[in-house]
Amino acid sequence: MFTSELWKNCADITIMDDSGHFEDVNLLIMDDGKVFLRQWEEKAQGYDLITMTYTQLADLVVALHNGPGTYPSNPKEEEEK
Repeated sequence: MFTSELWKNCADITIMDDSGHFEDVNLLIMDDGKVFLRQWEEKAQGYDLITMTYTQLADLVVALHNGPGTYPSNPKEEEEK
């Protein structure tokens, strides 16, 4: 299950583990192109945080649908930077 919310400065997607074994994963896509992927870490009492560009996120999504290999990023997206 997941929720999707749109705030003034970002899109906020929360993905829940239906089995209850893992904490929710939160994906924040900011207006400035930064992307944050975070998950609460109970032992540390804080978030594990990954920061990336939107292009990296798009590549991650594409990678889920491809087999082993090396693939270029979408050149059009790279030009828009």
